[in-house]
Amino acid sequence: MPTHTTYCRICEACCGLLADVEHGRLVRLRPDPDHVVSRGYACAKGTRFLGMHESHERLDVPKLRQGGDWVDTTWEHALGDAGKKLRRIRELHGPHSVAVYLGNPAAFGYALPLFTQAFVKALGTRNFFTAGSLDCNNKFVVSDRMLGSAMTHPVPDLARARFALYARLPELRATLTPRPADGRLRLITKRERLGHNSWMHANPRLSGHEQRAHLSPADATRLGIASGDWIRLQTPSGSIELRAEVNADVAPGALAVPHGFGHDAASGWSSATARGGQNVNELAAAGPGAVDPLSGMTELVGLAVEVTRIAAADVRAAE
Repeated sequence: MPTHTTYCRICEACCGLLADVEHGRLVRLRPDPDHVVSRGYACAKGTRFLGMHESHERLDVPKLRQGGDWVDTTWEHALGDAGKKLRRIRELHGPHSVAVYLGNPAAFGYALPLFTQAFVKALGTRNFFTAGSLDCNNKFVVSDRMLGSAMTHPVPDLARARFALYARLPELRATLTPRPADGRLRLITKRERLGHNSWMHANPRLSGHEQRAHLSPADATRLGIASGDWIRLQTPSGSIELRAEVNADVAPGALAVPHGFGHDAASGWSSATARGGQNVNELAAAGPGAVDPLSGMTELVGLAVEVTRIAAADVRAAE
């Protein structure tokens, strides 16, 4: 089966991927262990693009609401209808009543960013947001002030560097060490194909996935863990208990856990609450000082997690 090298285009990390092709058709996407930067790591979004592409619920044509139903329409009709409604909103409430959001994948093509800039200017709105507004504008600011360009993002190649100067070493050691030396695993997020975000768990049609902690075969063997075993994930801030899933797509040293589970009754989401599961954020530190020393942002991933196998009788929150 031919395998082609490619990369994920969903965020700036550009993680390396391997694409397995059979008879001219893509059959699998997986992390590339030989990629110079990502080295076999990739989040669940990039490796699940094939499933989204082939999903029977994928939208191939514009939809227009008619009564309580959605019906197919043309792009000309859909854009014309949206334009009329936007014009009406601006006439009633002014240009700043409209906000524009631009997602990450737009960065991998020149046409959409150029069009969006012109569109925002034509609207006259000050409310223009991007994926960077949510989580990474700090990187662009630092690059601009340190290196003179917001678009320059150096990646330290510590493994092959002849000289590296570490500043404030005690605070940075946890961030710069790819894998804890004491056998703990690095926590990464995992998104289910039909449950990418918490709000999707409130939809009964998208329910049904069991929350499991995914680890590599090598780590599972070292820790004496098999698929289906109960394991405890422990950090200095808290612990959760889940069933394990041995997954060859997970790189050694990593622990992939789906987020969006563990809703309580106060959330008001009855379907999500009924799904149960554990809140991964219980493993993260809280408080003003609990931030990543490099970016100043809250540490929710990359946490060093101690993983131990436990008996079913010792599980605090059983199925």
